[in-house]
Amino acid sequence: MAHFAKIGLNNKVIQVLYVSDQDCIGADGVENEEIGRQFLEDQSGWPLWVQTSRNTRSGVYYSDDGVLGDQSKVFRGTFAGIGMIWDPTREIFYREKPTNNPSFVWSDEKVAYVCPVERPSVDNETKGITVNGTPTSAVMIKWDETDVTWKAVETSTGKNFTWNTTSNIWENDE
Repeated sequence: MAHFAKIGLNNKVIQVLYVSDQDCIGADGVENEEIGRQFLEDQSGWPLWVQTSRNTRSGVYYSDDGVLGDQSKVFRGTFAGIGMIWDPTREIFYREKPTNNPSFVWSDEKVAYVCPVERPSVDNETKGITVNGTPTSAVMIKWDETDVTWKAVETSTGKNFTWNTTSNIWENDE
């Protein structure tokens, strides 16, 4: 089964459909995008269809069971969804830059707009962070567009912390 994105005005995806194998296979027995595209055009009367892969997300290929797969199979950046953009030059699908996050920058690796500062990690066991050498209990971390940095709130105490992008450490907001 192959998936195809219907491309509308401004290269926006307006629909995603799947096409059965029998409607995409050429005389040679090999899946062929043009045959699937032509099938959809004949059925719908719409000429702009582009194949997409449900197994490719953010520039990474996953097998059908959700584990990392053969990365040579990465196809068109990420699986197309309604409202996404088709870039015919780079042959990728991507989401528009979030209007509420003007600081986000384009990442070719992730095939998406991302925070300009990498998300700080948390302790895998406690889900906490370390501030001035002292571990906290679990925190919730979120991007703060106003200060263009990461903020954390300790869930048990409500204490607030800010990621210092210069020194790469958490600082207590008190």
